[in-house]
Amino acid sequence: PAIRAGPVGPVGRPCPPWQSQGSSLGGPTGRSGGQRLDAMTSASALCILRHIVVICLLALVDIAHSQATAWTDVCVAEDYSKYRDELCPKTFSVSTLAFNPFYPKAITNMTILLQPSEDLPGTIQKQQYIDIDLPGFEPIGTVNPTNALLRDLTVYPANTAPLGTDPAKSYNTYLSPLFASPAGWDTTTGILRLHVNVGGILLTNVDTEVVICCVRLPEESIQDNPDFTIMGPTSLEGMISVYKEPVKSTPFLDPGLQWQFLRVSFDPPVSKSPTIISLSIRPANQLQDRARIILHMPNIKRSTGETGIVNFNTANSKDGADWMFFDSEALWDNDAEKLTFFLREGKVLEIGKEVTLSTEANAFILPIELEADTPTLTVEARSFDDIDQVVRPTSIYQSSAVPHVREFSYSKLTYLNNVPYGFSDIQLRFQTNRPLFVGSVLYLRLPGFRSESIEVPLKGDSKIHFRNEVADFLLPENIVEMHVVKTIYSDEYIVQVEFLELILPPALYENDASILIYNSDPGAPRQSVQESPMVGAGYKVFMRSQMAFDPPEPRMPANITFTLEPSIVFYQGDVIIVHLYGFMCQYSAIPLIGQDAFRFQDQTAEWSSTNNILIFTVAKNEILLNTQPLKVSIGKETNFRLPDKLSENDGILRIEGQGALINREPMKKVPKIGEDKYVIESRVEFEPYTTEDNSVARISFEMVLNTDVLPNSTIYIKLGGIVRDPPGTPLGVNSDLRSGNIKLSGANGPLFTDEEGYWDQDQVLLTVKMISTVQINAGERVQFFVERDQYFRLPFSAYPNDPSFRLAIPEAGIPERPFKFSTRVSQHGKEFAVSEIFYGAQGSVAYPNTVVEFNLRFRPNVNLPGGSTVRLKLPGFSNPYENVPIGTQAVPVLGERDLSEFMKFGQWSAMDETLDLLVPDGYAIYRQMVSVLRIMEAGAFRLPSTALLPNDQRLTIQSFGNNIIFEEPVKDSPRVVERSFMVSEFMYAPAQKESIFQLKMALQPTVNITYDNDIILYMPGFRNSLSKLNIHIMGEDRHRIDKSMGEWNETTATLKMKVPWKEVIPAFTMLDFEIKESQGFILPAALNENDTSLEIASLGNIQREVIKKSPMVGNGPFQGHMLCMYQYELGTRTANPICATAPGCLLDPCNPAELMRCGCDSRVDELFDVKIQGFNLQEEDTLHFIDYDDYCAHSKIGPNILSPFDSPKSQEVAEFREHVTYTGISSIATGTYRMCAKHVGRLYDVGFVVVRPPCRVPLVLVDGACVENCPRTRIPVAGNCLRDVDSLMAKDLQAWMVDIRMTDPYEASQNPIASRPSDDPEQRYFIYRYKYELARILNADPTRIEVASLSNVSGSVVVNTVFKVVGTREDILATDERSPYGLISLLNAMQQDTSSLLYQSTFFKYIDRNPLRTPMKVRKCESDGVFRVFCPYNGGIMDTGESAGWFTLGILLVPAVMAVLCLGTWNIDMDKSSEIDEDLIEKIRNDPSQVEPRLQIEYAQSWMEGRFMGEEWERARKTIQPYI
Repeated sequence: PAIRAGPVGPVGRPCPPWQSQGSSLGGPTGRSGGQRLDAMTSASALCILRHIVVICLLALVDIAHSQATAWTDVCVAEDYSKYRDELCPKTFSVSTLAFNPFYPKAITNMTILLQPSEDLPGTIQKQQYIDIDLPGFEPIGTVNPTNALLRDLTVYPANTAPLGTDPAKSYNTYLSPLFASPAGWDTTTGILRLHVNVGGILLTNVDTEVVICCVRLPEESIQDNPDFTIMGPTSLEGMISVYKEPVKSTPFLDPGLQWQFLRVSFDPPVSKSPTIISLSIRPANQLQDRARIILHMPNIKRSTGETGIVNFNTANSKDGADWMFFDSEALWDNDAEKLTFFLREGKVLEIGKEVTLSTEANAFILPIELEADTPTLTVEARSFDDIDQVVRPTSIYQSSAVPHVREFSYSKLTYLNNVPYGFSDIQLRFQTNRPLFVGSVLYLRLPGFRSESIEVPLKGDSKIHFRNEVADFLLPENIVEMHVVKTIYSDEYIVQVEFLELILPPALYENDASILIYNSDPGAPRQSVQESPMVGAGYKVFMRSQMAFDPPEPRMPANITFTLEPSIVFYQGDVIIVHLYGFMCQYSAIPLIGQDAFRFQDQTAEWSSTNNILIFTVAKNEILLNTQPLKVSIGKETNFRLPDKLSENDGILRIEGQGALINREPMKKVPKIGEDKYVIESRVEFEPYTTEDNSVARISFEMVLNTDVLPNSTIYIKLGGIVRDPPGTPLGVNSDLRSGNIKLSGANGPLFTDEEGYWDQDQVLLTVKMISTVQINAGERVQFFVERDQYFRLPFSAYPNDPSFRLAIPEAGIPERPFKFSTRVSQHGKEFAVSEIFYGAQGSVAYPNTVVEFNLRFRPNVNLPGGSTVRLKLPGFSNPYENVPIGTQAVPVLGERDLSEFMKFGQWSAMDETLDLLVPDGYAIYRQMVSVLRIMEAGAFRLPSTALLPNDQRLTIQSFGNNIIFEEPVKDSPRVVERSFMVSEFMYAPAQKESIFQLKMALQPTVNITYDNDIILYMPGFRNSLSKLNIHIMGEDRHRIDKSMGEWNETTATLKMKVPWKEVIPAFTMLDFEIKESQGFILPAALNENDTSLEIASLGNIQREVIKKSPMVGNGPFQGHMLCMYQYELGTRTANPICATAPGCLLDPCNPAELMRCGCDSRVDELFDVKIQGFNLQEEDTLHFIDYDDYCAHSKIGPNILSPFDSPKSQEVAEFREHVTYTGISSIATGTYRMCAKHVGRLYDVGFVVVRPPCRVPLVLVDGACVENCPRTRIPVAGNCLRDVDSLMAKDLQAWMVDIRMTDPYEASQNPIASRPSDDPEQRYFIYRYKYELARILNADPTRIEVASLSNVSGSVVVNTVFKVVGTREDILATDERSPYGLISLLNAMQQDTSSLLYQSTFFKYIDRNPLRTPMKVRKCESDGVFRVFCPYNGGIMDTGESAGWFTLGILLVPAVMAVLCLGTWNIDMDKSSEIDEDLIEKIRNDPSQVEPRLQIEYAQSWMEGRFMGEEWERARKTIQPYI
């Protein structure tokens, strides 16, 4: 509204808003204006005075103008813009405080409502604060970690998001708070500061609501108290958004009737100890009319633990007569934990009268801790009838502190070697609430731990605090004891101590509760160590827990035998508790008998008939081992009676371990007693909300049992196919959103804890747990239901009495079984609407007994949740894996779901021939989508060997587990039938390897073959010498092949034959085909008889299969064997006789360097039997050795041929006939020999063997001695000096030249040695070294070797070397050196033997290994001293006359000799008259005896040879020859 120019304070500071209004000073509380004025501050009074002055000035202005001006809105008027901040300051138009709860001194939540007159934004540059000054209030919050003078109070935004608005985007909601939390309360100024978040704006048009936790209210406060102020400072100094002003609305806090003084003291104030409680009171109002004075003491217990009368006295009161004010007895309420004192009738407790009331000694027990002046102790006064409240509950002003008993606020164990039964250092880290002083003892119980010493060494900085720096290990009790000798301030930091070399138990749970830590303080609790690692996978069970009854008669006494074997060791004081519901005995101490009774305390067990438990306590200094079972019995005479019924292995009987902790578990073996436990009646009924599919429904349960169900038992109800669908749950499984607690309704809903059950959507399991105070008795009907508001949806379909709905109460001995009745859902039965199996690609042909790709498509008409299993029955199928890998689909299809998205394996049972597909938790198979499964060929499903019909009824599918669909046949599956060639035979003419041949084929298919089913022959190794692609097919059935032509593919070695269009080769037709030699086919080098590499197929019809019958080709030993043997040794030094890289490279198989150079196995230091490799070798194959220069021939082998080689002692052919091993072969002679192998009558050259003498390389053998050089008449052959035929030739007076080729050592220098000038130093050194090195090797005089010339040939240097004669004939006779030709022969022999001295030379080892060329005769020319074949003519050979004579003689003599020779030849070739004429032939025909015997023989022989002597057919043939 428009206002006049309002009053302002000095320098524009506004007056408090309540002062600028026209309201009276009296408030709604009814107080007078004077009282209100007294409450004003001096600043407010000055502000009112300023108002009066302004009004007077305005009145003067009005008088001057003699006419009043109109009202002006100074907040918007342009004329007052420069005064706007002074006339219209920013303020809080709304500022309200509210409290809950609301009474004096109460700890309360404070609600604040704010609305500024202008928006107050918070930015990075200018932080916006709201300061609220609340004198008399106390903050209840935590100390700020950075400033101990501040208390942190939690700020809760309280604005609600508008309907349909995202709370995260709304104003001041819990997801989008306006103020930072916590807020800070300054204890020095008493100001609460709220901080506007950066980016937030305190809006002017919205009530901003926040709740602050927590503050303590003052004792009283007036309504709208002006002392409670608010302002809006900022982070910028001097910039204030809203100046301080009173909070506009605060409630009136009525102090009411109160206490002047309250005090409670304890004597002694010791934690958990008996004490005397003294209450001192001083009322602020009179108390009379037998008022009740009530002291509330939560957590303080009466020693007797009972409600009743408590005696007290006033001995500690100031006035000894104060007892007269009260009745002599007080009343203790144990449930409410309050103590009530009653004033005597007619007595009045005056204002300010202080009285102290004290209980008797040891009447009450203190709690573990009470802080000083604790607010939990309160005192109130009520009327005698306990109806009216006289003084509200008030926290005491003073109380004794009860220090907390020394406890462990933190404890952790770490094992450095976490191995069962292993030695380990153990770290203990702990912190206590108070220091551990000298004399304290720290105890650590380590159940199952052991130590080799009773004193365990300690490690770490804290060890000095303990006696002797060791811990005492008490083995029987399993307790580690540490005595403190130096105070540990463990309340200030975490203490770490390490125990060395303890032995871990076999198993511990994670954070095992049986590991205890405590101290020697009276009443100190035994606490479980908070953190400890698992040991042995936490396997703590009773491996054997068995009971036996004799006799097993219900309700009768019996001998009861317990056989127990825990997985851990039990020590002294540990207990085994057996829960035996239904058993009865009148005694509490049960005598034990049997072989192990002595192991338990006093050989008795403790029976609790109230709890139905039998307790076995391990006796002192005894242990229960985990390596052998123990047996104890209860005799029949004890009158321990059996229950009326027990199921076999009844879950109602349970066992547990304490001390050495083993969690409660069912007894593993219990015999059956009495009649069966069963469900008499069980029903589950559905009441759908609508008639639609998958409607929300109410689910009602009803059951009657023939056995009791104990308190705390759990009932499991499986509802297969049911889905919980709370509003807002997205599509999909979303088990975490669908699972959770649900409300139970109905008559027996209160039977269960919190009237709730837990729904697990993954397991489709409803779990309800009974309360601890009620049990279900046999025969009682239990009814409850789940209402529709729990949003359970029905499946699309359910059978009547569907086995998917199941009930189990294992703790009552009732195993899982279906409900006896369940409502039918839908008229459609549960089924697989789609179920299809196919192999490979859809529509492809399948073959029996083959490994195939397996494909399945199916769609159930109900959802199959996680925990359901789809089972396929596949009779005759096989798979080598139990876990069959599931592959992904080659091409995803819209509307189909690939099971590999959530299934990785299927479970195959070879025994049952079933494949199980388990739906994992969190997933489901939906009825709206087709699910597809693909198992690749690598998953190895092999089809049955017998035929499968189309849609074979033996292939079935079903579902069990969390939703059951009964077994039904797979609706669609292909035919699987045997498809093959019954007859498939090849015949080769001739069957000679690597030769052209004629192929004959006989084929008989078992199925029709059409145009689409090409016949393909796979013929690896076959070649076509003519490179033909189109092959002419001959034979009787050539017309059945399109154009009688086949297509040959040399690359794949396949021959394809097509059937003519629209023609069919009927099943079982015998087909005869031929391919003639003219087509150029060549057989491979080797083929087995019925070789498996030869295959035949019919495309898309008959799979590849082996040709059933085919002859052998190419059998025999291989060529290229190279063996190394040593004279007289049995066997060979060659492990692998054939080296693929040896041909053309290797000359000496005995030389390791040569073997390595040629890429062969270089080891020759081990003996092996002689092995000949080949193809289809025979046991009868023999091996023969002949001279290397001979060829393999039958005439060269045999028993009549002497051989230096022994016959083998034995020979053995390999399993696959790929080699024959000959044992015991040795040679008495050295040299190189050819090896000939005889196989099925044929002789094969298989390689050679080098036999060397037993001399160290490069020595040679001479007459049994190993020397360096051979004599002049011998040369080394395979290391043996043999006669050199060339050295015996009469060539001692002839010089010879031979060219020797070597690797050029200077080739890399780009300047070959041969291209250099003759005076080049390197060339001269090369020639020098060449001569002297060669002379050393040949054992010759270096002067006899001369280098005629050097030349370059392809990177090598050719040295033309002249070997000169020794001298004259006399010199030759006198010397022992070789002739020139003998030196060349020696060099040639050494060149061929790579083990010779030549190859030991670093200079000559790179000599060319090819044989030397034929040497040339040379002579030394007299003209220049150079050796040449022909010297230059210089006229000194023959004179002119002699030359002319020889020329004339040659011209005359040669023609005469030729004429005589030609005449003689012509005469020899003249025709002679025939010895046989016509008459002689006639005689022979008529009577052969008329002619000479010689002619008779000739006649007979002509007939035998087909010459037909005397017939004219030859002449006739020549006559008609031109006309043919």
